[in-house]
Amino acid sequence: MKPKAWLLDLDADTRDVVTTVLEHEGFVVLPFEFASDLLGLRAAEPPAIAVIDARTAQYHPRQICGALSPTGIIVMTMHEEDERVWAPLGVTRMLRKPFAADMLRTAVRAAMAQRGASA
Repeated sequence: MKPKAWLLDLDADTRDVVTTVLEHEGFVVLPFEFASDLLGLRAAEPPAIAVIDARTAQYHPRQICGALSPTGIIVMTMHEEDERVWAPLGVTRMLRKPFAADMLRTAVRAAMAQRGASA
């Protein structure tokens, strides 16, 4: 069975590109435009990884990370200050936007290795 990845970003183009990369890495991707939809699924089995845009979250980062534990979390951001907020909450990797697809692949593989799983 393929591992699941959740993706949260308001921008449809970003969701499309990140979805394509994740699918090539062997994931079944469930994209979200709004954090409320992602948080509504927290009772379900957590995904292997989650890729989240820091400014899309709409909730305190602690709520997002708490709902996704023990998922490997990759946070995308354009703002340095987001790193200081998210990193202490158990985020696996931070990616500064814009980033190349190879950087995302590397972050995904590192997140999976850190979890002790393989994609």
